[in-house]
Amino acid sequence: MGMRVQIGFTHSEIKGNDLLELVKTAEANPFIYLHWGFKAEDQESLDSVKGFIKEFHKHRGHDIVYLPFWLVHYFANNDIKACKSLKTAFSYEEFNYNVLSHGIDNNIHGDIEYLYLVSPTQIYCLSPKYKNYEIYDYSLIKSEPLN
Repeated sequence: MGMRVQIGFTHSEIKGNDLLELVKTAEANPFIYLHWGFKAEDQESLDSVKGFIKEFHKHRGHDIVYLPFWLVHYFANNDIKACKSLKTAFSYEEFNYNVLSHGIDNNIHGDIEYLYLVSPTQIYCLSPKYKNYEIYDYSLIKSEPLN
């Protein structure tokens, strides 16, 4: 089982401790789903994603019409390069791993370990709190500046 995460996009910033309100601002936009995501403690992966977003921001600003697509492309391209570097033909399992590892959804999944929210200036890493398989709140694990 992978480290399931989702990445959402918002034009808002966190106000006080109201994480639920921040999540609501992202719900009108698509969420990226990563079956094989990364932990909040994985600074190398987070820095890589931040680097991509910062470069995108230089050219398009915080354009959340295009940013989700290009971020999915970035993740998929990195995974395909990793598989090709093994110099093996795709088996059925490898194909499923690559195809089913990334997605776009309009909803927050009920089994994610982290929700990352990308604002114009920050990446917020939230940990969902569950009750009866439903998310009822979030804890802020960390936030990273994008400037």
